Amino acid sequence: MKSSILISAGLLFSIPGTLAAPAPKFRQPRAIALASKPANGTVKAKNKLEFYSIMLESNETRSWNDFFGDMGYNHTDLEEMKHTLDFRSFGCEKTFRSFGMMMTAEEVEDMGNIEGVALVQKPFVYTSPEMPPWDETDVVIHDFLAPQNVSLHGRQLNQQVPLGQPKKQTNTVWGLQRISSSQPVRPVGKGPKEFGYQYTYSSQEGSGVDVYVLDGGLNQHQEFGQRGKRLWSYWAKDENDDTGHGTHCAGTIGGLYVGAAKNANIWGVKILKKGASYGDSLTNGIEEVLASHVKRRTDPEFRGSVINLSVGKMGPDPFQRAVLQRASKAGVHIVVAASNYGTDACKYTPAMYARELPIISVGAMDIRDQRRPDSNFGPCVTIFAPGTDIMSANSRDPKGYIPKSGTSMAAPLVAGMVADLLSKKPEFKENPQGLKNYLVQTGFPNVVKDARGPAPLANNGFQN
Repeated sequence: MKSSILISAGLLFSIPGTLAAPAPKFRQPRAIALASKPANGTVKAKNKLEFYSIMLESNETRSWNDFFGDMGYNHTDLEEMKHTLDFRSFGCEKTFRSFGMMMTAEEVEDMGNIEGVALVQKPFVYTSPEMPPWDETDVVIHDFLAPQNVSLHGRQLNQQVPLGQPKKQTNTVWGLQRISSSQPVRPVGKGPKEFGYQYTYSSQEGSGVDVYVLDGGLNQHQEFGQRGKRLWSYWAKDENDDTGHGTHCAGTIGGLYVGAAKNANIWGVKILKKGASYGDSLTNGIEEVLASHVKRRTDPEFRGSVINLSVGKMGPDPFQRAVLQRASKAGVHIVVAASNYGTDACKYTPAMYARELPIISVGAMDIRDQRRPDSNFGPCVTIFAPGTDIMSANSRDPKGYIPKSGTSMAAPLVAGMVADLLSKKPEFKENPQGLKNYLVQTGFPNVVKDARGPAPLANNGFQN
C-alpha cells in the first residue's frame, strides 16, 4: 500500500519486523480512494485526498515506530514510505512533534480520535505582501566597502568604546535614527530613502544572539558578511530568495550598515515561495528553529534566539497558535508583523495571538510619526516601529539597496532590537514575556499619530 506522509521531529530510522496492532483502528484506503475514481473524473468529497498537519500532545512519548504501528501500519507499509517519500527530521522531541499526511475526510475523523493526537488541521496559506510591491526604479547601489566609504564607516562601526557604551553611526537609514531618539526625524536630502541619518547603539548589539528570518530565503549581501547563513529550506534544493522580501528583512534586522543588531547571527529559513507558504512549511520552519535553539543552549556564548515572522493570514489558526505557544515556552522570542489591511490586527494570524501569548506584534509608521494607513492597529499591536520607505538589502545585487514598506519592514526592526536587548540583558535569555514587557515599558507612548490603540513607539534605550 502506498501513502503520502511527511514526518517531522523524528524518523523511522530503524523499523522492527513486527509492530503493535492498531488501537484504535485507523482506516487507510488512500490507494483505494484514488483507484475508485468515477469515470467522469470526479472524486467523492469523503474520498478526496488532502494534506493535513497533525500535532501530538506534549506528553506523547511513544516512538514514531510505535505511534504509526498503533495506527495500523505494518513493516512493509513503513518501508515503502521510507524509500519512496521525503521524510524530514527536526529533532525537537523536547518541544513538540508533528507530521503532515494526505488523508480523506473519514481518515481525518479517525486521526482526531487517536490517543496522543492534539490537533489535526488543514494548513492555511500565509503570504508576505509588500506595500507597494517591488519597484526596480528605486534600487540604489551603495558600495559601503569602496575606498571612499571604508574610512568613514570603519571609524563609525569599529569605534573603540567601553563595552555597553553608545556608538554613533551616521549616513544610515531613518528608521534606525527614530528608534534611537526621543525626537521626531527631520527629513534630509531625498527624504526617507536617503542615507543621511544617525543611529545610536550599544557596542554589544546582538552579540551571541541567533535571529531566524522565516521568509522567502536569504541571499548574500555586503550587509551580512559571514554572519548571514541559510539554515533550512522547505524546498531542499531551492534556498534562493525569489522575491527579495526575506533578504530585505534580514538587512533591517542585522545588516552591518542598515541593521539594528550589527553583531547578531542571521539565519535564513525558507518557508515561502513566490511570497506564499506551502503545506506545513511554516510549522516545519519553526520546528527547525527549535532544533537549532536546543543545540545552541549548550554554547556559553549563546545569548538567545529570535524569530522574525513577516507573514500573515486572515482569521484564526489554532494549529499555528499551538506552534507559537510551544516555541515561546521553549524560550524563543517571536516578533510578527501586524499585517497590512488598515483594520483590527486581532482579525489576523499570527498578530491576533499577541494578546494571549508572549509574542510581539508590530505596526508600521512613517517618518512623520504617522501610522501607515494600511498598517493594522488595535489591542493586538504590541508596539510600533518605522515601516515606510525602509532602505535595506536588495536580494538581486550584493551592493544594492531598495525601499520597501509595510508591517513586514517594521517587524524586523523590532526583531533587531530584541537581539540587541538579549545581548545586554541575560535575564531575558529565555524569558519572552519578560522581554516583551520591558520593550513596551521602555517605548514612547502617545507618539504615533492615529495609532488607534495603546501601542508605544519602539526605542532602543537611547534618547538623543
